[in-house]
Amino acid sequence: KAEAEAKAAEVERVRMEEEARVVKAEAEKAELERWRVEEAARMKAEAEAWAAEVERLRAKAEAEAAEVERLRVKAETEAAEAERMRVEEAARVKAEAEAAEAEAARVKSAEAARVKAEAAEVE
Repeated sequence: KAEAEAKAAEVERVRMEEEARVVKAEAEKAELERWRVEEAARMKAEAEAWAAEVERLRAKAEAEAAEVERLRVKAETEAAEAERMRVEEAARVKAEAEAAEAEAARVKSAEAARVKAEAAEVE
């Protein structure tokens, strides 16, 4: 009877050890699953952060390109205005020079007529 009890106790001990191994294996499996879920969530968050950074940089580059275009148009407009003013000034200077030449010719002609009239009086 003692031998049967010892054998039953041994069987119970082995069963409990096996049960403990199963519980330990299930705990390790649950820990691995928890780690896998955490790692997947971390990787997803990291990927989303990179995507947001890429979008931020794309928007920044787009804004900088728009600013460059705005400045290019402004420079073109200013250059066209400067050219218009240069042409107007050249035309004004030319008109003044022509007016001065015409006045000089008129004065010269009037002086020549006066000299001719005086010469005719002297004769």
